[in-house]
Amino acid sequence: MSREMYDDNYPIAVLIEELRNEDVQFRLNSIKKLSTIAIALGPEKTRTQLIPFLTESVYDEDDVLVALTEQLIKLIPHIGGPSQIKVLLSLLETLGTVEETAVREKAVQVLRQMAPYFSFEDMRDHYFPLVQRFATAQWFATKISATGLFAVVYPRVDETLRSRILDMVVDLARDELNTVRTAIATKLGELVMIMLGQQKMDEPQKLEDPDEFEFGDSENVDPGVVDEAYKLPVSSSYPPLDFKVERDRVIEKLIPVITMLWPDDNDTVRLMTFESAVLIAKGLASTGTEEPDRYLIKLVHYAAVDKSWRVRCVVANKFPMIIEAFGSKVIADELYAVFIKLLKDNESEVKVLSVNRAKDFAYLMAGVPLPPEMSDESTSSVNGGGHGQQNWTGGDSPAPVQEKVGVGVLSANNAITTASTLLSCGETTLGSQLQAKVASINGHSKAQSSLAPVSADTDNFIFKFNSLSNSLSCYRDQIPRMKEAEKMVVDVDESDSNPISNCPILMQQLIPTLKELQMDTSPHVRITLANVVMQLVPLCGRDITIKDLMPIILSLLKDECQEVSFYIRLKPPIRSDVPVQVSWWRENGELKPQVSARRRPRPGYLDWRVVKNLP
Repeated sequence: MSREMYDDNYPIAVLIEELRNEDVQFRLNSIKKLSTIAIALGPEKTRTQLIPFLTESVYDEDDVLVALTEQLIKLIPHIGGPSQIKVLLSLLETLGTVEETAVREKAVQVLRQMAPYFSFEDMRDHYFPLVQRFATAQWFATKISATGLFAVVYPRVDETLRSRILDMVVDLARDELNTVRTAIATKLGELVMIMLGQQKMDEPQKLEDPDEFEFGDSENVDPGVVDEAYKLPVSSSYPPLDFKVERDRVIEKLIPVITMLWPDDNDTVRLMTFESAVLIAKGLASTGTEEPDRYLIKLVHYAAVDKSWRVRCVVANKFPMIIEAFGSKVIADELYAVFIKLLKDNESEVKVLSVNRAKDFAYLMAGVPLPPEMSDESTSSVNGGGHGQQNWTGGDSPAPVQEKVGVGVLSANNAITTASTLLSCGETTLGSQLQAKVASINGHSKAQSSLAPVSADTDNFIFKFNSLSNSLSCYRDQIPRMKEAEKMVVDVDESDSNPISNCPILMQQLIPTLKELQMDTSPHVRITLANVVMQLVPLCGRDITIKDLMPIILSLLKDECQEVSFYIRLKPPIRSDVPVQVSWWRENGELKPQVSARRRPRPGYLDWRVVKNLP
């Protein structure tokens, strides 16, 4: 009998011995075998022996505790399935009170992942009391853990408990520690999105099959028990959310929380409060209510002039979402002046983000959807060379802009390309930098091909073409990469849409403000401006581009910072699909270029247009 007891307790004894090892890596490896040990013990002994032992031994290195927390969700099928998942809460509650941030956040993450596996009864009787203990404890770490669990508990409990959750939110917003206030400000937006149905509840995921056990008698494991444990719980009948009732709760309880948190002395609290306020405005706007205009528009004004530049950066970065949340009427009346203030901010970091969002602002103001390739570039402009580099070293060409904004505005594109490449690329090709010479070749090829179809529109730029004879000397370079760069492509779609003409406020305020920024002292601002101006070309059309954007481009091309001038040359708003050829001949002992470009090809016929020889 004693031998049988020894065999039954052998896995636990091995784990205890390994966890006492002085080598941290050895203890980490033993923690990763918890699933194997649980299989050897069986569901009942895992619940009654293994879990209590782990609960008592959580005073270890932080790395070991993080590894232990990660393994807990894998134990669900080995403790008897989702119906027994509540036995893991005691261990996770202990881990959720640890002061170390990494351990505490991992415990909250696992608790959030486990929430879909709880039935309504278990959520009410076990999970919610855990969250309540977290929120009402004296220790700040437990309060922070509670803030991360409100959003997963709220849609899975009844109306009474939902009201109590909102009361806990209000109490935590009044906490004396700014770390707790920051945590609740961070999670307010997520909670509101859940309440208003803008974010769905997570569904239980299929649990992975157990690994092959390394020890223990597999014949003693009943396959039926394991199979039953892996079955997902039947969808519980959680009380449905009444979005009208939830909207009223947001207005009555959570918007006052935003108002209470905003005057906080800590800028991080204000920063996170503003981000949540934007989400709240977006969620309320989806319900068709005008409450965002009434309650939150003042917060945008306050945040735009906040004493902390970090808060103003968030306002600038979130401006497209603000526009979508408040609607076009509020934009014209309220938010336009806010955006202009951000463009003229004293901090270069704020101006960089504001300028980078100018294209989004212009498109949304003009009532035009953002092209896909322009929607996720909030920080790319500061590192501008990387994106342009992909094009002039043989990478993919830029994707075409949507038809709604005029695909390939020919005249504007060619005017931009001609000015940008011929004005300041000449000396670049005479240098020894391979990348610079390749970029210059690409730019010249695009410029030459664009002269033929729109020569009448670019006569005022031809005087700069004298630099071409010198700059094209790079074609004699013996480097194979340079020879490959001779062929460039240009889209010759001759459409000319001008959606911006329907929005006079952009012409009167936004573009003049961008003109002022071309003289900004920060090169990062000018680099971002170069990127934005080039992306505004399809929206503006030929006339506005030549009249208003071209002076900005010419100024940036002559910028003393090479990154600025390079970036505007490497980001031409042109897509390529037709080859350009440059040939050479000698006349009176002097080598001269001949540029050949063709327009849209006809079936079975190549219509080549030869540009006149230029001395």
